[in-house]
Amino acid sequence: MANEFRDLFERMYNYFPNGRISEDVVHRVIVTNNDRKFLVKHGFLIVEESIENGKRKKYYNIGPNALQLIISWKTEKLTYLLVILTVLLVFLSIILLIK
Repeated sequence: MANEFRDLFERMYNYFPNGRISEDVVHRVIVTNNDRKFLVKHGFLIVEESIENGKRKKYYNIGPNALQLIISWKTEKLTYLLVILTVLLVFLSIILLIK
């Protein structure tokens, strides 16, 4: 569930600001109505309604708090990669000092 949630937000971020995801896709990932309302209320999702072929459809887009959340995920990944790079540089430095 958590991975699907994260994938949904990252997919929405890839198409931001013009990308929007249909209600059906969001309902598959965020099952309960209370969770969807909570995310809309706190600015993680924005609901857009449109009328197509005489039918009212809901679409979701990411809100400002979701953008901050995604940026923190990307910062976490970048920090992890920097730690790996630092460890590799220390390891290579030790090997060069030994030779």
